[in-house]
Amino acid sequence: MGRIFDHPYRVVRYDAHGDMIGELAQCIHFDLARACQREAARIWPDDEVALQHGIRVMVKMKGTEQL
Repeated sequence: MGRIFDHPYRVVRYDAHGDMIGELAQCIHFDLARACQREAARIWPDDEVALQHGIRVMVKMKGTEQL
């Protein structure tokens, strides 16, 4: 089954073992995706939240710390 949307930037949440929990957002603009990532990292401070462009990981965060 394909995705409903297919935007270039994705915000993805991972658990402590590096397994994907879920895709939280898809965005057309980088700045909007970055804001979504920061908010998700605030909501789930114990999980790693990655901003991806396709399959490439651009920025990782855990809580307020950028990895």
